[in-house]
Amino acid sequence: MATGVLIHQGKVFVQKRLPSGVWARLWEFPGGRIKPNETSEQAVVREFMEETGFKVRVREKITIVEYMHNATYLVTMHCHYCGLVGENMEPKLTAATEFKWTAPEDLNGLSFPAGHRKLIDFMNWG
Repeated sequence: MATGVLIHQGKVFVQKRLPSGVWARLWEFPGGRIKPNETSEQAVVREFMEETGFKVRVREKITIVEYMHNATYLVTMHCHYCGLVGENMEPKLTAATEFKWTAPEDLNGLSFPAGHRKLIDFMNWG
């Protein structure tokens, strides 16, 4: 898995997952599975375009977070800081019901899946 923390003008982009499926109604950083022959950086850029319509560039790797999903399998999530290419801050959501541009310190007040919460804790935001 790969995910991107998009920061623009001091705010962090998060989106709320759909009301059904895995992690329904939880907030998240956009991302998803890494396809064969794809780097985690390429996956983040592709997933942002697919999920939000945003064109992003990866700035740097943050960390790798590992967590158990449903006590069944280990997920390895490659986490990257991203920057927005252009100034359009209104996404076209395809995998979420709403979005926020929020201050990093306000992330603690939102409900995230365990892997994303570990990432937030690693960044000392929350």
